[in-house]
Amino acid sequence: MRVGVYQYDEKVSPSLACDRAKLACDQAKKQPEQSWCLYTSAMQEKEELRQYLIDHLDEAIEKDYLQVYYQPVIRTLTGRLCESEALIRWIDPVKGFLSPGDFIPFFEEMNLSYKVDRYVIQEVTQACAGVSTREKSSCQFPSTCPGQTSR
Repeated sequence: MRVGVYQYDEKVSPSLACDRAKLACDQAKKQPEQSWCLYTSAMQEKEELRQYLIDHLDEAIEKDYLQVYYQPVIRTLTGRLCESEALIRWIDPVKGFLSPGDFIPFFEEMNLSYKVDRYVIQEVTQACAGVSTREKSSCQFPSTCPGQTSR
């Protein structure tokens, strides 16, 4: 049994108080060593961010707020580029710069990470299409693995 605790405030409606207790209860469920959890304002901020990201994911993809960056991997013996790793970042007009740790866990929890994976695969494919044959033969481009390309 798990319990979410919210210290009642007369200025808060009963409905909002129940919502906050539920957030605390949901947090308690994620911590098997604890049977209860006290609501904090940080929980509310995290929930608001989660909802914002879920609500704006499709827009971020459409408007290219998601950006793929390529991190080179250099072979130390030769000093040559041997492959590149595709990394995702979210540059949001409201929230600013978001690293994968800010959004990927929410999308995995909600089974939405496939949308980010698909976007990264499309971006990497387009980038590879623009590379010359000589460059392709001397480099390995990032292998894509669903669930890992967006981390």
